Amino acid sequence: MAENLRDDIPAVEGVYESSNEEGSIKIAENVFSSVIKNYTLEIPEVVKFASDSLVGSLAGMIGKKSSSRSVIVDIDESDLVNVTVNVILKFGAHIPTVAAKIQEVVASRVEEITGKEVTFVNVNVVDLVNEEEEIEEDED
Repeated sequence: MAENLRDDIPAVEGVYESSNEEGSIKIAENVFSSVIKNYTLEIPEVVKFASDSLVGSLAGMIGKKSSSRSVIVDIDESDLVNVTVNVILKFGAHIPTVAAKIQEVVASRVEEITGKEVTFVNVNVVDLVNEEEEIEEDED
């Protein structure tokens, strides 16, 4: 549980803290997720992040346990960031190229904005959709 310095500010779960001579810096997990989601969605071939049910179904099909979240952030005891993203791409996208771009963008933006070093970015492509499917989903 995060420690409150003031009674009128609620504690936030999933806070990563570091200290320096001037004091401590706390960054909520939501900050990492926001950075990752916003910059990943700027990549033209990325349609959206996989929904919880789609990620869970994929994990079940391949027989692996997996978090059902579309973005998973883990900061280890050495203060290094490990990221996993579950995305849906446009049909016809070259998956290795797009995945490498996602890894590059996520690592550089997280490091730039939070000051935390990114060790790895795992990219799970859970589906491909064509433009017609994308338009239909937007209308729903």
